[in-house]
Amino acid sequence: MNTSVSPPLVPARTRRSRRLGWRGWVTVYLVVWALLAAGALAGLRFALTALESTTRVDERGFREAEDGLDAVTRCCRFDLLDWEVRRLARWGVLRLARPPAGQADGGEAAGRFFALNRTISRAQFELSRAETEAERQQALASVRQTEEEQAQLRPRVERSIHDAVARQLLAEGLVFDLPVLSDRVFPPLAFSLVHPPSVLVISPRNEIKLERTTVLRPDLPDDTGLGMEGQAETLGWSAIVEPTGGYSTYPTMVTQEATLEFVLQAVAHEWSHTYLFFRPLGNNYFSGRQLRTINETVANIVGREVARAALPRVAPPVPAAPPQPVPTPPAGAPRPPQFEFRAEMRQTRQEAERLLKDGKVEDAERYMEERRRLFVTQGYNIRRLNQAYFAFHGSYADSPGSIDPIGPQLESLFQRAGSLQAFVRMVEGISTYQDYVNIMATQGIDPSSPAPPRR
Repeated sequence: MNTSVSPPLVPARTRRSRRLGWRGWVTVYLVVWALLAAGALAGLRFALTALESTTRVDERGFREAEDGLDAVTRCCRFDLLDWEVRRLARWGVLRLARPPAGQADGGEAAGRFFALNRTISRAQFELSRAETEAERQQALASVRQTEEEQAQLRPRVERSIHDAVARQLLAEGLVFDLPVLSDRVFPPLAFSLVHPPSVLVISPRNEIKLERTTVLRPDLPDDTGLGMEGQAETLGWSAIVEPTGGYSTYPTMVTQEATLEFVLQAVAHEWSHTYLFFRPLGNNYFSGRQLRTINETVANIVGREVARAALPRVAPPVPAAPPQPVPTPPAGAPRPPQFEFRAEMRQTRQEAERLLKDGKVEDAERYMEERRRLFVTQGYNIRRLNQAYFAFHGSYADSPGSIDPIGPQLESLFQRAGSLQAFVRMVEGISTYQDYVNIMATQGIDPSSPAPPRR
């Protein structure tokens, strides 16, 4: 009897797979990753499309689908997906590329870049005053020439600002507490100097409340913005179209139409939001008005402190000019009262709130308009001052338009912490407003205490 054992039968499919060479496996690997990437892109597009259609913001964050008020902005919303795809690719290329030899150093390039903002403003003013076609073409050519020079400087300036802010964040100890990232700034600092989008802010007329915001294209004509405000007000809302200094995409957007000091602060501010995104505080940004205010005020403090220390890295300090003699007024002559913008704006907010609580909506609106005109006479070019203005700027508790005690409390906490790292570690774990109250109680901070002087 034959007792030999026959080899097991191998299915044809398995036999064919064994003959698959390395090229075949590489092909399979690439196809699988391509499918995963396509699925991720489709998911991102779906999420961004859904986000675009849910512009209502209240204490619970984004909610509800479009309604009649959202139709006001349908023509002019910012295309976030398109911006992300283009800027991520550009940021990656610029981080790998080395600046061409012979370019001006970072400080010199930054000084020239931001000085060109004034040149562009003057040229645009001349363009608006042009009476003949020849004058118009001359002014337009000046604007374009200056913008082209600024565009050539932008990569160098972005790299210089990036290096200065990233080094300062590392020096402050704002790194992830994981072993593999213990000596790295995470998320990696990534930003673009751009003309950032503006935002349509909506508030009820009978109270100051951030009802919804919609991000708009940065090239929005002034008359279009005015038309949106008018349409929203026709529907019974208070509205204002406001420019933004930055936006927390990734890479983050930061306005280039500002000073170097402001841009450094905005870069660090927007990075703070990306950092807090991986912490309970950032995760709960839309969990309520208080959590949103805490997030924004913490980012303001981080931005201010990092910018203050990073500025000399980009632009070495200029020697101070010799003091000029100041004429002394005659003895006994009355001194003109000094206009304190922050105090006057807070007073305006408080009185507007009082009138609205008493149901005097039209009186409150007339009062805010009268105060706006006063600010303009004092050199503060405020285009509109209404409920929507305060609802938008009130999210930053350390701003003049806010009467929220969270600002003074966080300033006190920062000074008691002793360092920026210790301050951020104290607040990053906040999930609820009660967590915040507990921290303040532990530190012995009185919620009614006035704001301490800034360091």
